[in-house]
Amino acid sequence: MIVFDMFIYFVILSFVGYIYECTAMTFWTGKWDNRGFLYGPIIPIYGAGALLSTLFFTYMMKNHTPMQVFLIGMFSTAVLEFVVHYTMEKMFHEVWWDYSKSIWNIQGRICLPASIGFGIGILLVIYAVNPYLLPAIRWLNDTFVKYLVLFLLVVICLDCYYTVKSEKGYYGLADRYTDVFDSKMEHMVDRHLDESKAWNTRVYKLFEKIDKKDRSKM
Repeated sequence: MIVFDMFIYFVILSFVGYIYECTAMTFWTGKWDNRGFLYGPIIPIYGAGALLSTLFFTYMMKNHTPMQVFLIGMFSTAVLEFVVHYTMEKMFHEVWWDYSKSIWNIQGRICLPASIGFGIGILLVIYAVNPYLLPAIRWLNDTFVKYLVLFLLVVICLDCYYTVKSEKGYYGLADRYTDVFDSKMEHMVDRHLDESKAWNTRVYKLFEKIDKKDRSKM
């Protein structure tokens, strides 16, 4: 069924998004940065963005050009990112990302450089990932897909449940495993990265030259 296939697609791209986000932000800051909101190694906003873009360009706008994919992807992911940021902040009273130091940002929730990056990401998803990933998912045995979807759905629902409990002050086994994992990753990253040479310090200096703002005080 198409719904089961799309759910597996969503989980895979959410996992890819987690790997990308953690890797990028670790090099950006010069220290280990676990970007996941959930306990598991997925960031659903990436899966949702990729899934919605795939459905849109497959069923609604079949005759599209790469420029249209880029522009629509950039705008739609910016809207999605803003809505998710606002919703999570209001629900949990925490901020998981902040673009305040970036140029051309809106309330620190979204910024033009990040939106351009997401637009490029959608281009890669539509033209480089989907031609290989979608046929691979369709190739899977139907019975296997049903059990896999059921398993993933249960795991993600439990993950969401315990994540919400954690945000309300509960500290359990999942938190202890996460602390151990983060501690090991921090130790490994510290051995190979120098925080003083992180990408953000170089980029913010470039931003300062562009719009003449002292970003060290923001």
